[in-house]
Amino acid sequence: MYVCLNNGSDTLQDTRTVPTTLAALLIDARQNFAGAIEQYGKILEDDAHDSEVLLALRGGVFLVSNQLELAVGDFTKCIQLLQGGSGSDHERLNTVLYSRARALQGLANYDEAIKDFEAVKGPEMNSPELLGNLASTYEVLGQVDQAIFVYDKMVEAADKSDATSYASILHRRAALSSFQISMTCASK
Repeated sequence: MYVCLNNGSDTLQDTRTVPTTLAALLIDARQNFAGAIEQYGKILEDDAHDSEVLLALRGGVFLVSNQLELAVGDFTKCIQLLQGGSGSDHERLNTVLYSRARALQGLANYDEAIKDFEAVKGPEMNSPELLGNLASTYEVLGQVDQAIFVYDKMVEAADKSDATSYASILHRRAALSSFQISMTCASK
């Protein structure tokens, strides 16, 4: 539910600990997204230090409250700050890229979502969640070959001990292959 909460909010300066904690509590206790957004906004107005953390947190709240354009805006600013910095926080950058891709997906901006999904590097690039979203985005665009390729990667990386999940991936891949074959036959 929280974007970048694991590596960021605990490093904020003491003057912002109370508002940051209040924002998190508002989300946990009452699903009060507006109150949390307001708290993060106040902190960003008062002090730009660690603003990439706050932008990621507020963007995450925008995302879960379905304010997708605002989420994309905050995630974009956060990515710019992360890429302009030391460049050493790949995990946070990956998290924000993935989150922005999900918001773009929700806005039906599929080409841009694919760019963000594919920009994720390291072990996160093979996570089942990312690959599943990437494959479904290719499907929506009618890019069946690319979707099948991603499903193949999912099959390779899947936990075969989770029979339900594994079967679901195989089923989706088989359905696309059948569709691809039927389209090839129909075009002849």
